[in-house]
Amino acid sequence: FSRLFCQNVTFVSMMSFMKKIAIPNVAFTGAIDLFGNVRAIGGSYLKLCSAERAGVEKVYIPKENYIQLCNSKEINAFDMQIVPISHVDEIMGALFGEEMKTCIQQQHK
Repeated sequence: FSRLFCQNVTFVSMMSFMKKIAIPNVAFTGAIDLFGNVRAIGGSYLKLCSAERAGVEKVYIPKENYIQLCNSKEINAFDMQIVPISHVDEIMGALFGEEMKTCIQQQHK
């Protein structure tokens, strides 16, 4: 999964460069499968703690991890926006606009 994650981080960086769009102060985590689905990861609480310490304003995490954090009330410990996601196109749409999200969705058909 780490190889897939690195490829997606590289993809986001390349898109930012080619479209000349600066990526805002955001972070994202999760295991991304070959179909673009974002799967739950371990250690999400500690990763969010680290992101908050680094000054990140918004973090995209897998929906399963978000539900776990809500159920355990750990999500209330953070002073940043935490966004649940289930597919990588949600990140691309948020960072680069709906045009990019639509393009990615068409490639997965």
